[in-house]
Amino acid sequence: MTILAIEFLDEKILKGQFDYAMHYATQRAAEGDLSVIPYQCRILDCQGFYLEEFSVAKDATQCIENTSSLDVKLEILLAFSFACFRVGKLVLATKKLAEAKNLMMEIAEDHPKAEELTARMHYVEGILISEVGRHKEALKHYQKAAKIFKKLGLLFDYLSTLNANGISFYEMNDHQHALNYFLEALGILQRNDNLLYAMKIYNNVGLIYLEMGKYHLALKYFDEGLSYAKKTNSVLSADYLHLNKGRVYFENGENNEAERHFHKSLRLRRKVGNDITISQSLYFLAITAVRKGEKEKAQQYLRELEFLASNTENRVVEARWICAEGYWLKNKERLYDKMQAYKSFERIVAEYGELEHIFTVFALENLIELLLMELSVTGYEKLLHEVDTYAKHLLQIGEKQHGYPIIIKSMILLSKVSMIKFDLNEADNLLNQALTIAEEQQLELLANRAR
Repeated sequence: MTILAIEFLDEKILKGQFDYAMHYATQRAAEGDLSVIPYQCRILDCQGFYLEEFSVAKDATQCIENTSSLDVKLEILLAFSFACFRVGKLVLATKKLAEAKNLMMEIAEDHPKAEELTARMHYVEGILISEVGRHKEALKHYQKAAKIFKKLGLLFDYLSTLNANGISFYEMNDHQHALNYFLEALGILQRNDNLLYAMKIYNNVGLIYLEMGKYHLALKYFDEGLSYAKKTNSVLSADYLHLNKGRVYFENGENNEAERHFHKSLRLRRKVGNDITISQSLYFLAITAVRKGEKEKAQQYLRELEFLASNTENRVVEARWICAEGYWLKNKERLYDKMQAYKSFERIVAEYGELEHIFTVFALENLIELLLMELSVTGYEKLLHEVDTYAKHLLQIGEKQHGYPIIIKSMILLSKVSMIKFDLNEADNLLNQALTIAEEQQLELLANRAR
């Protein structure tokens, strides 16, 4: 492919003119130009057509023996590795990345595309290792890729790494750095009228505000993203926006509205067929059904989630199943069942906490409730030390990510510990702090709990 053709496709993708770009790339592919296939995959990925992306990339890998161009072979292998990640095939993705690395060793340092290919290699490797919770290591790969993409003027690839950086910082519980990366990416997209990709960034910015407890801002960004989905006729890409909008309603106690959006996300994700994202929707539907006391619904979601967890190598899916099962047990009638939930939540804190901080927070909150329940039954005072330790851990997480709901909940829990110790002044002080924060952040439900 000529330099002019590459610049043409890069520009159209950056501006979100995907139909135009795909038509051009398809014409070139029909003429036997394999170098456009990674661009086809990129376009499909931006549109959320992950199964089609996987199919195109897979077919392309069966044709690469027909070309002597090492850089084209390498780009197709990387495109297929990334497409495998998108549909949850992490083992195959890792295998194809290893093949690409071996091929990279055959490309001379002075090859015209050596730097770009190196950057793409770092980006894909970062994506794969981030998916298994190695976020600090992933950041090193993203930052190397971003430096090269920016130097080469590959603006769309550069903003993709900004987004990836933001996601890793979010998973590492560093929300301020995450927000900075997302806002920089959003600025680039808005200047280039790329509404479709901007949907993803609006979702990510909204997610940060959701975690901070700034629910009005979170809804503003989710709704803006959903309006872009309608404008671009890309409703399929709105799965995350619906899921996270549902989470806002869930946190506000509006369970029916939360369930409605979780259902929308699940329907969209079933069309894509990615078990990893499907498990996320099932997880939130399961805990919502448990909260509503809808046992049959909850069991249905739990069975499906368990099936996905038992047929995957992805630890995130496993963690969702363990959390949901623990929540189900904790809310059963018998004390015996409630106590069985201990194992689930303790396992999450010990084994899965590094994957996503949402798991650690959920597990800690439920462990503390179980310990307080046990304390009320047994009067075993040493349990207070465990409650105090877990609540302080929770407070540290909230303070690190500026997560006001977590800070407020942990202060309320610590106040309970102080009351049990008959330190009424400390209990009153903690509740007053929690109430002040809740009122300042307009978190009415939590304010009522602190009153």
